Amino acid sequence: MVERLMAAVKIKPGDQALLIVDGSGATTTMELLIVYRAATKILEEAGVSLVPGLADELLTVQEMAGFQMILCRLLQGADALLRAKANTPYWTSLGE
Repeated sequence: MVERLMAAVKIKPGDQALLIVDGSGATTTMELLIVYRAATKILEEAGVSLVPGLADELLTVQEMAGFQMILCRLLQGADALLRAKANTPYWTSLGE
């Protein structure tokens, strides 16, 4: 799945990316974190630099199993925006 997403967004070694794993309702937080960890390992082995992402329930359907994986290739400097202080629905950051 990760390799297909990398190809779709044309991520290559040296790029910076954001990874989000979104549960669908019945998938546990532990399972989401396992998927997130496995995906980050693949990305790091491919030479992709990751900014802190998210593994959580963002958009759910009652008792539906599974997850969505979102991979975004970042433009230069976008990591600073993602790390900036924010307190909004579904995106909170204490800032650096």
